[in-house]
This record gives sequence, structure tokens and C-alpha cells, in this order.
Amino acid sequence: MFFLYKGIQSIYRQKSEDRKEGQATHLDRYDVLFLAKNMQKSFNCILLTLMCCLIAVKAHTSDSAFERIKHSLPQREAGWKIIKADDPYDQRDGSKQAHFLWANGVEEVGATVILYKSLKTAKDQFKRSHKDESSMDVFLVDGIGDEAYLFPPIILNQDGPFNLWFRKARYEILMSANSKNTVKRCAKYIIDSISQTNIQTDAAEPRR
Repeated sequence: MFFLYKGIQSIYRQKSEDRKEGQATHLDRYDVLFLAKNMQKSFNCILLTLMCCLIAVKAHTSDSAFERIKHSLPQREAGWKIIKADDPYDQRDGSKQAHFLWANGVEEVGATVILYKSLKTAKDQFKRSHKDESSMDVFLVDGIGDEAYLFPPIILNQDGPFNLWFRKARYEILMSANSKNTVKRCAKYIIDSISQTNIQTDAAEPRR
């Protein structure tokens, strides 16, 4: 609006001077073109401002989601403390990633969280990682996010770590803990914190 105001002000100043000199003061086509250009500048500035505001709001929303994830365990169970919490950082593909580590004096839980730009990208990335591995099906688990795999310790009868890899909406998360029950329970705390965000989610689909 500043450009439009200055444009009109400039034209009327010139017309005022013309009036004093006894010249015609009607708007001609050059005045109209001048106004049109200034209106376009004003519109572009408003559009740019709105775009910047939308980007800022989106960034704040994603960062606040990471913040909720960081506090998800301590808020749900007494004794858990945040040992490590990365600030979310941008990846080349436009996703955001952060790593968290919690401890309660007895055990630790770690999580790497990735937030993709769209639900489709999140689904594609998750499936691409194991699309040619039919043996992965034996590790499928229900009741955790939209898709989930739970991997036991590499060495049989070893006490952890259990690795839980799952997706909830646009979030892909890899968690680890020495106890299967702990990693599954804490995963649900993280999922609850994600669900508080206004995000696009999967339609309910039956899984094996």
C-alpha cells in the first residue's frame, strides 16, 4: 500500500502544480499506467509478506512439535530426564531431523526423529527402505503409529538393544532401548505428542 499511496501522492502533487500554471489537470493514460505499476508493486509486497508469514508459522509449528517430543517422556513418567536434545536441522531434501536421548537412572531411550515435507514423501521414504526385503514382514508390529517394525537384539538372548522403527503421519522415527516394553511404551508417548500437532494423517488401514 505504501507504493500505491506514494504514486497517488506524486500524481496529485504534479496535478496541483499544473493547476497553478493553468494547465489541464485530468488524469491521462500515462497517469493510469503509473498508478497501475504502483498497484502491482503494492500487491507484490503484500503477497511476499504473506508468504514470509506462512513460512514462519509452518517453521514454528514443526519446531514446537519437536519440542513436545523432547518433553514427552519426562511429562508422562516421573524419573525420566532429557540427556541430549538436538535442535532440529534441515536436510537437503527439505526434511527436518533431530536426535533425543532420555534416561531414568536405570535405562536409556534414544530416538532419531525425521519430519518430511509431505505425507506422500514420508510414506515413499519409509517403504523405499525395505521394498525389496520380504523378510522384513516378520518384524511388523501393530498398534504403533501407521507402520512399525520392531527388531530384537542381534545376538539371541542378549539384553537389548531393541530397535523400533516406525512412521506416524509425516514423522519417521527410529528408537532404541534395552527393553522391548520400554521402547514400545515410550514410542506411544512420542506418538501422542505428534498427534497434538495439526498434521495430515493416514486413513485407518488394517495391517497384518
